[in-house]
Amino acid sequence: MGKVQGRKNSGKRGRGYAFLHHAVDDHSRLVFSEIHGDERTETVIGFWRRAREFFDQAGCAIEAVMTDNGPAYADWLHHYNHHRPHTGLGGRTPSDRVHNLTGNDT
Repeated sequence: MGKVQGRKNSGKRGRGYAFLHHAVDDHSRLVFSEIHGDERTETVIGFWRRAREFFDQAGCAIEAVMTDNGPAYADWLHHYNHHRPHTGLGGRTPSDRVHNLTGNDT
């Protein structure tokens, strides 16, 4: 599946690229994985929505997200922390609630 997906995205004959997206529960080591043709922000957001539903159904609460992957993940986290209102925070963003979130102020 990955090789076919990669060829479709490369625009050339021969080998292409497929991007593996993984989410791992640190406690149980339960894994949610998908193969995608890119790492665009829209793809990452969709992946995280499906991963969150998967872990919710398995009874795993998501408390934090760590990533060493591409900028799309960082963009998603920035949006989540700085721009997305949370009903549990009274419609505020986490950055509204946590002062000095970026650690720039001393």
